[in-house]
Amino acid sequence: MTTPVLSSTVTVPPRMGTPDGIYLFSAVTEGDQDRYFFLLQDAEKINVVADGRVKLQIFDDLENSLYLKEFDVKAAQYVDYVIKPVSKVAGKMYEWRVPLADIKKGDSAFGWGRAVFTFTTSGGTKLSAEYNSTRIPVYSEKELVQMAEDDYLSKAVTSGEKIRRGDIEVTVVRSGWFHQYQVGVDRKEYFRVDLEVHNANGDSTAAFTPFGVVLVDAQGNRLEKTMAGSFNGATQVKAGATVKGTFLFDNVSKTLRSAVLTFESGWDLNFQYYLFQFTINLIP
Repeated sequence: MTTPVLSSTVTVPPRMGTPDGIYLFSAVTEGDQDRYFFLLQDAEKINVVADGRVKLQIFDDLENSLYLKEFDVKAAQYVDYVIKPVSKVAGKMYEWRVPLADIKKGDSAFGWGRAVFTFTTSGGTKLSAEYNSTRIPVYSEKELVQMAEDDYLSKAVTSGEKIRRGDIEVTVVRSGWFHQYQVGVDRKEYFRVDLEVHNANGDSTAAFTPFGVVLVDAQGNRLEKTMAGSFNGATQVKAGATVKGTFLFDNVSKTLRSAVLTFESGWDLNFQYYLFQFTINLIP
């Protein structure tokens, strides 16, 4: 991309006209700020200057709005657009600077955002353009994971129901919808159930081996847990200890208000599997 610079002298007389399109909209990095600029053209594709109103909005990969500003511009404020390295003046542009500190943090796989530019003419015509490689401050992976957790905890419904079978006591702590963090893409949404598994045997380790884990809604639909949760396979729980973990279910309807969580783990003296069955209530 060619880099525009300010000319020390005016070498191209401004051409007043009615803008019909945006010839160029882009940005250049300048330390801790970015310089945005645009060139207008009329219906004959000739560069023109004009009064109008500018709107700049910046989005991250998930379409979160990180920056929004509107302001008026005057034809007399346009400056020379100079092409390096030949120092050729190619028209008139308007430029302004946006400090990186003025842009909210966002989620982006590569640290770029999408800048949406709108120029409204004095006659009310709206002209738009986009620049898809604008810098944005980004959240760290740790921050995004914590944000997803905080969002879940703020909306999840607390339960506290406990069931003991043999040495293992299972408590359903809470449940609700959870957006699992994934870098730079729309987060995967699951229905999440938080569990605490306690080994009530004070002398030896016990295994928590849930299988046949299903969530059954009021219509009888059976949803099997995914492998995305933390309780998969066997979990060894030391004597007297408590282990925390989750079940995650996919494709659960947002209209769900109650369901039954069912699974088996361990067995009794007759080698019959222990059945665990909890009521999941999403109405606080």
